Amino acid sequence: MRLFHLLLVLSLYFLISCERKKSLSENPPQLLPAVSTGESSKSRQNQPISEPVSAPEFNQTPKLLSINSLVPAPNATVSPDTLILLNFDQSLDSKNLTAESFTLADSEGTQISLRLSTRGNSLTLTPNSALTYDTSYTVSLLKSLRGQNGEILSELRWNFLTSPPPLMRPPSVVLVNPTDGETQVQADQSINVYLSQPLDPQTVSKESVRIQATQGARDFSVEGNLQVEGTSLKFIPRQPWLYGMTYRVTLLPELKDLKGNRLEARYEWSFETHTLAPGMVPIWPGSFVMGSPSKPPEREVVMNQIYYILNHEVTVGEYRLCMEAGACHYSEPTESHYWTMKNPDQIDAPLNYISWDQTQEYTHWLSLQYPGNYRLCTEAEWEYAARAEGKGRFGCGTEAKCLNQHAWHSRNLSQPGPQPIQRKQPNTWGLFDMQGNLWEWVQDYYAPLVLETVIQPSGPKEGRLRTVRGGSYRNQPESLELWQRGGNPPEIRHDYLGFRVCADP
Repeated sequence: MRLFHLLLVLSLYFLISCERKKSLSENPPQLLPAVSTGESSKSRQNQPISEPVSAPEFNQTPKLLSINSLVPAPNATVSPDTLILLNFDQSLDSKNLTAESFTLADSEGTQISLRLSTRGNSLTLTPNSALTYDTSYTVSLLKSLRGQNGEILSELRWNFLTSPPPLMRPPSVVLVNPTDGETQVQADQSINVYLSQPLDPQTVSKESVRIQATQGARDFSVEGNLQVEGTSLKFIPRQPWLYGMTYRVTLLPELKDLKGNRLEARYEWSFETHTLAPGMVPIWPGSFVMGSPSKPPEREVVMNQIYYILNHEVTVGEYRLCMEAGACHYSEPTESHYWTMKNPDQIDAPLNYISWDQTQEYTHWLSLQYPGNYRLCTEAEWEYAARAEGKGRFGCGTEAKCLNQHAWHSRNLSQPGPQPIQRKQPNTWGLFDMQGNLWEWVQDYYAPLVLETVIQPSGPKEGRLRTVRGGSYRNQPESLELWQRGGNPPEIRHDYLGFRVCADP
C-alpha cells in the first residue's frame, strides 16, 4: 500500500516539471526597463548592444639599476685621501655620464669637483682637491644612470665622514745600544738607535747626531758613517773605539721624522769601552815644541798617532803581581834607602830601585795580561803627555809655586822618600806625578836633541845610556821644568828611579 502511494507522488512531480519547461519555452522572459540616466530609451535602443570596448594604453615602469656596494660605506669614517667607488650589477652606459652627474659637498655646502672613470661594473669618483680631516661629506646623484641592460638609477644620496687628523707626536727614542752606562763595549761595536717613527734621512748629519770621546775635561769629536733605515739609526766609527774611553752620544732636535716633526727632546747617553790595564788613558794626536828655550835646540814634534799612557807611576802592588807570576825578577837592592818594596803592604807607593832592564820584563808580562802592546814611553810621548798642551815651564803653569799642588819635591814632603801615587792634582789630561816623586825611565837612548821637525820620534837607534824624565822628590821645584832630562845606564837602580808604561792600541 505504501509503495503504491510513493509511485503516485513521483508520477505527479514528473508531470508538473514537464509542463513548466514547456511554458518557459513558449513565453520567454522580458528585460526590465533600465533606470533613467537622462538618455532617451530610443537613443539607447539605437546603440548596438555588442560593440567592443577598447582598453586604455598602459606605460610599464623600467627596472631599477642595482648597486652592489658603495665605498665609503654610508656613514663610514675614512681617510681624507679616500676614493669614492660604486659597484653595480652591470656595466654602465657611459653616453650620458659626465662630471656633472654627481656632486660632492661638505657639511657647509662647499662643493668639490669630481673626475669620473668607469671600469667593468665599477664607477670611480675622484675628488679634484684634497678632502679635509674630521668633515662630513655628501655624495648626490644629479643625472640618472643607465645600465647596459636598460635599468635606470635616478636617485642616490649618502654621507661619509673623514677621520680626525693624526696625532702630531714628535719622534722619540725607544732603545739604544750600547745602553746608557754600559761598560766593556768592544772596539768594533756600532751604535744603534731605535726610534718611534721613521726618520727623514736628510736631517741625519753630524749636526744632529754627535759622538764625542771624553778624556778628563776635554771632548773629542768622533768621525764615522751614519746610516738610516726606517726607524733605526746606526753609527759606525771610522776608527775602532779606543780602549778605556768614555763616549757620549747626543741626538739633537734637528732630527726630524718623515712628516717634519722634530725629535721630542735632546737625548744623551754614554758608554765605556773595553779597558786596557787599569789606569791607561788615551793621548790624542797633536804637536808641541820639545826642548828648552834657554838651552837650544828646540824642535817641533808632530804626534800623529793615538797612544795610551799610564796615569800614574807603576806601584809596588802592580809590580808584585808580575813577581808572583814568576815573570819579573826583582831583589832587594844593596842600598835600600827609602826602598818602597820594603813594606809590601804599601801597595800604592811607586816602585823604586827598578832598572831599565827590569822594566822590560814587566811590560812584556803586562802585554800578556791585557789587550794592547805595552812598553816604556818614548821621550817625545812622555813630554807631550806631561805638557798636556801647556806652553809654560811646568805642566801646571809658568811659576814653580804651582807645583805644590801637582808634584812632590824637596820642599813639600811631610816625610822623606817617594810618596804614594795620586795624592797631588793631575795635569789637564788626567796624569799624576808627571813631575817630581820619581824620575821615570823612557824607551829612548840618551843623546842630544836634533834641531829638526820630526814626526812621532822614537829616539836614537843606539847608545849606552837610557833616558829618564820628570825629576824626583829630591829636586827643588825650580829644577822640575818639563824639558829636564838625564841619562843612566840601563842596569842601574836608585831610590829616585821608577817608571810608567805606554801602550799602542
